[in-house]
Parts: sequence; C-alpha cells; structure tokens
Amino acid sequence: TNVNFDAVTLKSASFRQSQILGGSSFDNVNADNAIFASAQLRDVSFSGSSFKGTDWNAAKFPGAIKMDDLDLSNSNFENIVVSGELIMTRLTLDSASLISLSSSGTLKLDNAVGSNVQADQMSVSKSQWIGGKFESSSFANGIFDEVAFDGTSFLDCDMMDSQFAKAILKKADLQASNMSSADFSHAEVTDSSFREVYLRNGNFAQSTLSNTNFQQANLMHSNFAGASISNNCDFTNAKCFGIVLDNGQTCEQFCGSRGCSCVNYDQVPVTVTPTPLTSTLSPSPSASPSASPSPSTSPSASPSPSPTPGDLISLPASPCFPAFARVSLESGKHIRMDDLQPGTKIQVPGKISGQLAYSEVYLFGHRSRDLYAEYIAVALANGKSLSVSPNHYVYVDGGSQLKLAGQIEVGDLLLSSSGDIVPVISLTRSIEKGVFNPHTLQGDLYVDDIKVSSYTSVVPPVMGHILLSPVRMIYKLMRWNLVGNHLEDTMPSWVYKVLAETISTSSSVL
Repeated sequence: TNVNFDAVTLKSASFRQSQILGGSSFDNVNADNAIFASAQLRDVSFSGSSFKGTDWNAAKFPGAIKMDDLDLSNSNFENIVVSGELIMTRLTLDSASLISLSSSGTLKLDNAVGSNVQADQMSVSKSQWIGGKFESSSFANGIFDEVAFDGTSFLDCDMMDSQFAKAILKKADLQASNMSSADFSHAEVTDSSFREVYLRNGNFAQSTLSNTNFQQANLMHSNFAGASISNNCDFTNAKCFGIVLDNGQTCEQFCGSRGCSCVNYDQVPVTVTPTPLTSTLSPSPSASPSASPSPSTSPSASPSPSPTPGDLISLPASPCFPAFARVSLESGKHIRMDDLQPGTKIQVPGKISGQLAYSEVYLFGHRSRDLYAEYIAVALANGKSLSVSPNHYVYVDGGSQLKLAGQIEVGDLLLSSSGDIVPVISLTRSIEKGVFNPHTLQGDLYVDDIKVSSYTSVVPPVMGHILLSPVRMIYKLMRWNLVGNHLEDTMPSWVYKVLAETISTSSSVL
C-alpha cells in the first residue's frame, strides 16, 4: 500500500496473487517478464515503463488504475476483470494477448497501438477508445456494445462475429478487416471507413450511417432494414447481393445510383485444375504459375471481396483452408493461416502427460495468399464456424469418424478443441481468398478450434500419411521445412528429386 517504485529494475519480479493498493505507483521502471497473475490492483498508476512479456492473467482491477506510456508487448492480459476504472494511454501492445478481458466498470483506451494483438472474446461494453491503431490483430467474438470509437483504426483485423450494437464510430478506420456476421444494429457511424471490409451477413438494422466509405466491401446478405443511410456514403464496387432493405426495396434499386453490385459472387464460375506434383515441387519457383509466393514481411489482408463476374480462377484441386482460418499456438494465441510458418507448433488432438498436445507444421501442400477458392462455411451451435474446402476431411460423430466437408449435413457433430461436441446448424458455400494446406507431424490439427485432418479425398488419409512418411523422416533428421523452404526458394534440389520420385501424384496428396 502506498509504495512508489521509481526508476528501479523489477525484471521477472513476481506479484502473483498480491494486493497492490492505495496510491502505489510504478514510474520509469523496467519490469519485463514480471508476473501480476491473479493480483488485485486498486488505485495504482504505471507510467513511462517497460512491462514487456508480463503476465497479468486473471488479475482484477476493482479500483482506479492508470497506465500511461507503457510498452506491454508480448504481455498476457487474458481473463482480466475490470470492475473499477482502467485508463490506458499511449500503450504499445504488439503481440499482446487480451483474450476474454471483461469490463463492467470504466475502460478507456487513448492512443494505444499494437500489431498481432490477440483480443478475442473481449467484453468491454460502454468503454471509450480514442485514437489508436491496431494492425493484423484479432478481436473476434467480442462485445463492444455502446462503445465509443473516435479516430480508432483496426486495419486488416479479424473482428468476425463481434457485437457493436449502439456503438458510436467517428472517424474509425476498419479497412480490409474481416467482420463477417458483425452486429452494428442501432449504431451511429460517421466519417468512417469500411473499405474492402469483409462484412457478409452483417447487421446494420436501425443504424445511422453518414459519410462512410464502403468501397469494395463485401456486404452480401447483410441487413440494412431500418437503417438511415445518407447520400454521402460511398458504396462504389461494394458487393451487395442479398442485402435486406426497407419496404421491399431491391438490391438493384439500392445500387442503381450508388455504383455497387448485385451479382451473386458465390456463383462466379470456377475452373478447378489439379496441379502436378512436379510443378509444385519444381526447383524453380518461376517454372509453375501455381507455385505459391514467398511469405511477405507483413500479413495479407483479411478475406477480401470475390473476383469480378465472369473471371475464371485456376485453383488447386484441394484448397483446404482460407487465409483467415486460424490455428492455436502453445502460448494459447490464435494466428491466421497466412501468418503460420513451417516449423511452428500448433494444437493437435489428444494429450501428452495430461497436457494439451502440439505438433510441428512440417509441410504445406498449398500456401498462397492471393488465390481464391470455393469453401464451405460450416456454422456451429456454439456461434463459431469452420471454412473448409468440400473435399477436405473433417472429423464428425464427436471426432471419431472422418467425413468430407462437402458431405457434412446439418446435425452432424464436430469436436472442438475444448472437448465439446458441437452440432452443425447450417452450411453455405462461398469464394474466399487464400489457399492453405498445412500438415502436422501428428497428422491431424484443430482449425478454428475444430478437429480436422490434414488430408483430402484425392488419397485416403491413411495412405496419404504413409506416402508422406519419407518427408517426415527427412524433416525430423534434417530439420528442413521442405515445402515451406521451397516456397522461399531454398529447397535443395536433391530433396526435390526424392519427393518427386516418392510421391507420383498430384500436389493435393500433400
């Protein structure tokens, strides 16, 4: 109580389950990797300090907390409960985890910045966000009802299934984010940008939209019933097929003067052409137009609008998963497919010594951010969904039987990573951006928290696993990320020859 830590080093210090109360402060300290897990903090201030890699899991803030000019990169704020007042100003939150942070008190974020932030399932109704910029971060399944966003940017973020009912967005920028099924009912949106946002099945019922940019956004099947849309809103080239409007107004009538499109992009013709193994594994990446590009230094955008009508797209036979599908790391963080790298350990079914199991990704059969493919969106009773190609195997009957995604039916029971059995409630087809087929050493994996196989219908999973045994052996012995390294143009030519001679079938086997 009433302790001032000023210009001291507290690296790796532990305040676990402590009570830090009444007028205490941390000023200009270095507290990297310190532990505040399950601590209770009331009337405490933090300023001008480094708290990188700190653990605040399940901490409670029942009183006034002020955080100003802190570096909280790689820190864990999961399951924090704010029942008092938390004011966070000029924070750096790169790669921090704020999963399941909840606030029933007063939460204010002022000019916070962060990239690769994991903040799924936040519940921060009535909070205030002033300025700030978040890039390539995840805020999926969040509750932001009645939140005021003023000048805040969420660029290329995953915000699917989040709730913004009665929120106020002023000069907010959500460009290129994935906001599928987001709820903006009764919201007030002014001078904001949804440019290139993926907003299928969104809800803007009874909202007020003024001077807002929806250029090239995917708004298919979204609900605008009762919405007040000013004439200075820009819907140029937005996809609006299936939108719900007032008084029987049709999409064509709505888009007539706005320059948006009423084409059903789910029915854009697609040519599926299998790619020979020799093309995928060619020592020269430029030799095959189907070879996936090297990963860029910055993550690609969230699922973007589908190609223009009539375009023919050359697709791999087994696209498997889109760019925005996610896997879980050992840290508990979820990352998108287009951020997943060879050699990364991700969660797989089963347990080891009673702990969650993780297995390395040693191979990508397909790995492209730029290709489009047809996927099935499998909506589940727990409010989540899995996007997967029709000929990819998914576990049904509570995780005990394999079934092609294209044969899944409403009522089938899938297995979640938490062990829950989840019924399928609906199935829809759509064209999404990104083609990714990761293989783990174990053979299975969880994608969007659902148990799936690494394999497709081209070869039975057992046979596919046998065929790839030499690849796994080479990987384990040499620690080479074979196809991943090939995509980065460093695969040894002799490895290519071994693979080409061992597996004489299409790249879909991989």
